[in-house]
Amino acid sequence: MSDPKRHHHTPEAYLKHFVEDDGCVSCVNLNGLKRFQTAPKNVGVIGHFNTVKFEDGSVDQTTLEQFYSTFETQYNDWLEEAKTPPVSQRAVEFFIQFASIQRMRSPGARKILGPLTLLLLKDPKYRELQSELTEEEAALVSRAQCNDSEAIDQIGMRLSGQLGIATASQLDEMEFVFLVTSGTKQLITCDNPVFICGLQVSGKKASITLPVPNQRKILLFPLSKSVLLYGDTATKSEIGFHTYNKRATCTSGISKRVNQILSAQATDQIYADLERHSYLHLNAKGLRPANLQQFENGLLSKWVNEAFRLIQHQLYAAH
Repeated sequence: MSDPKRHHHTPEAYLKHFVEDDGCVSCVNLNGLKRFQTAPKNVGVIGHFNTVKFEDGSVDQTTLEQFYSTFETQYNDWLEEAKTPPVSQRAVEFFIQFASIQRMRSPGARKILGPLTLLLLKDPKYRELQSELTEEEAALVSRAQCNDSEAIDQIGMRLSGQLGIATASQLDEMEFVFLVTSGTKQLITCDNPVFICGLQVSGKKASITLPVPNQRKILLFPLSKSVLLYGDTATKSEIGFHTYNKRATCTSGISKRVNQILSAQATDQIYADLERHSYLHLNAKGLRPANLQQFENGLLSKWVNEAFRLIQHQLYAAH
């Protein structure tokens, strides 16, 4: 049997929990807003996305795929537990690992890490790092510095593991609640579904920051159309204690704000029926509000603030 060439960046096991009644995923390509429906196995796929290419011309297109598949095969069982709290610590640990891995395998991370590394290596403060590279790594960097797109992508792939480690470290500081939807407004997802941000809370307002050390951080991660994983590094909210392992409701208001946040974070694709979720406000340039300047000036922060407040009220009510 030949090695697989079609590699999922968004797992089929995960996408199966966002299908419509006919078993298909509603997909929107942000480049041109092409809409279509298809089976989960046909979306979130890029040829050779996880193939490692070596300078001697050899390739490894199975190791990363096999590593990811060990988590994907367990997804359904742990999700069933998440739907009916109390949830075991083993289930929480699984979703911490899954979120960390999903963040490192997102196309957006790949696109950022390679160019970011090249920028850092131009900085005199980091040039000494080049002396620590292996011969193969140095050759890869040299090709990337000559704008070789394949080399830039390979750097992004090799560094994505560090992003996964950093994400796991951030999540280890959090406590988690699984919120289950009520009503008809369900959760959507995208090709970059793990949202983590820093949070500064002052009175009734929360503003987003980079998720840096010693800063309060939150996680929003839709596990299915009906289950939202919420994480928070604070042990107390402003209006009540966290209700870890107790049932909390993902209301229509929470779903709407989380869907807007996730859609804004998407790299190339969102997985949603736009007729059902018309409030996402897609325009011809992709998923952005009609007034792009308003988005850049704080609309995402507004959505996060509102989602945070609504979730806090639910946790307090559940408590």
